[in-house]
Amino acid sequence: MKKILITGASGFIGKYTVKMARKRGHDVIAVVRNPESIPPEWADDQKIAPLVADLANGPAPFPKVDAVIHVAASLSSNPARQQRDTHSATKGLIEAIQGQPILVLVSSIAVYPANALHIDESCPVEPTPTLRDTYCQSKIAQEALVQRLYSGPIHIMRPGAVFGPSRLWNSHIGVGLGPILVRLSKHGTVPTCYVEHCAQALVIAAEQSGLQNDITNVIDDDRPTRADFLHTMQTTNWPRIIIPFSWKLLLALAHILPQSLPLPGILRPATLRARYQSVTYDTQKLHAMGWKQTHSFEKAFAESGGSDDRS
Repeated sequence: MKKILITGASGFIGKYTVKMARKRGHDVIAVVRNPESIPPEWADDQKIAPLVADLANGPAPFPKVDAVIHVAASLSSNPARQQRDTHSATKGLIEAIQGQPILVLVSSIAVYPANALHIDESCPVEPTPTLRDTYCQSKIAQEALVQRLYSGPIHIMRPGAVFGPSRLWNSHIGVGLGPILVRLSKHGTVPTCYVEHCAQALVIAAEQSGLQNDITNVIDDDRPTRADFLHTMQTTNWPRIIIPFSWKLLLALAHILPQSLPLPGILRPATLRARYQSVTYDTQKLHAMGWKQTHSFEKAFAESGGSDDRS
């Protein structure tokens, strides 16, 4: 049994990570920014101790713990939001940690180079992040910040497209416009990661001892093809209309546009390549940790309720 502090504990991945940590017998310090976001079921478990803190405002008085799982971060494309909710919050966490516990950082496979056709942990991060979208830039900067400021053991976890209840869609198929999907690719697989599988990997990483620094990709073995993913997604009644369009044609347009402008990711050549070209993935390190996929893609999708916030 360990005492694990989890940031972003009331968020999408955070809630499942709290649940998985308790399932595996650990005490949890569940850090939330808003007390109103505390799930009512936590009150029934004396081994879950909610802690309200806004890490972006500086270090909070944290108790000594054995491990920290840092989930809290922004998904926004707004650089100011990323600066506050990802970078300032990460710095505040590092300043608050006592006793140098293992720090499990939740990053993303988005940090890998746009031209990578096979991804494993030996791949470097994107060498020109300014050519990528705001989220990718933010995750690369967050990893560098942790590696620069934290002297304790670090395990960087890089999940794929995490999905679960009310969050099924991801940008590896195309662009949604109301009931319409502009499908940009039908080839290759989607690097999916069921949220329970992600939580399992994070908690296993926190259980490790004797670690100095490590990186592990967190992607399911049972990854649907883009065609299968879209077919399954249509069972949610979205999208209602599909307009096929080649991402390579959009790539030609993106090359014409000045990349110095604050363009969305869909108009950046590097982001288009990262999202829509066919890529293979290696999960050997994930399995070596003791991680096991418990749900097929179909079962995970079904247990997610077959609903999405956009449907």
